[in-house]
Amino acid sequence: MKINRTVAPSLSFAPTKVNSTSKDSPKTVQIENIGNAALKFSALTYATDFPEGAYDNACTPSTTLEVASSCALTIDFSPVTPLGSKVSAVLTEFVKLTTNNLNAPNAVEKVTVTGTETKP
Repeated sequence: MKINRTVAPSLSFAPTKVNSTSKDSPKTVQIENIGNAALKFSALTYATDFPEGAYDNACTPSTTLEVASSCALTIDFSPVTPLGSKVSAVLTEFVKLTTNNLNAPNAVEKVTVTGTETKP
């Protein structure tokens, strides 16, 4: 998936038991610099239940993407949010990328991540 500024990327994961990792993890969003100047990351913020996954060409908080280059934003679904008396809960959170997109310092792009956590 490439970031398209008109349609924000989103990922959905298979139902997963609390304190385990989804069988369909990690999932990736391909970040590609389609501009005419370097795209510099200053932060990547992963959501509590959707931590960073392992991948070879992973984006990092200090990534600089030259023109026409890319990296992968990798995300796991590993729910840890307490369910209380619930049997399951749908979790929708965001992974945030802070960049210099469109020459705006601290521009934030979001990837919506969704998964259903279930009791063990």
